[in-house]
Amino acid sequence: FDLLKKYRPEFLAYEVLDDNQRTIFVKKHYFELGLNDPDLKHFTGYSNNPTWVTVSNIIKNIDILREEMITSSKLSNKKFLTVYKKYDELLHKKKYLDFSSMMHLTVQMLEQDFEILTEVRNNTRYLIVDEYQDINPVQERLIELISMKRNVCVVGDDDQSIYQWRGTKVKNILTFD
Repeated sequence: FDLLKKYRPEFLAYEVLDDNQRTIFVKKHYFELGLNDPDLKHFTGYSNNPTWVTVSNIIKNIDILREEMITSSKLSNKKFLTVYKKYDELLHKKKYLDFSSMMHLTVQMLEQDFEILTEVRNNTRYLIVDEYQDINPVQERLIELISMKRNVCVVGDDDQSIYQWRGTKVKNILTFD
């Protein structure tokens, strides 16, 4: 978030939504996002409250898209793509970020602007990453971009990898040089 605010001043006015705030945000904008569309029924589950299941599943799928660095052009479900785009637009309109959007936007910024990337690299002498066994592909990409795979120390335990459901891959720590 600090990198975004420093190099993209428009983000100075943004706030970061925690998980609970994000869930409430999506629920509040349920109809505006089109989550009541019957074609999105596979995002609902068997529950006493299918609205909350839909909200939860949409959030999970948005995070998978960003954290796995999947380009939206590869999505076959156009209804979900529409929801994703509306969600992103609404976040920006209301000046919010969630954790996965923050990571995704930072990686995009560094990949697209070599001057910023160079400055960030020059200002980062050493990089220490804790709980490395739990990083996902977008976090791994951010680490690679900033460090150029030099002067990196990672701390983690492959036996404690608990976030595979969030896109983490234990092989990251097992194959770290």
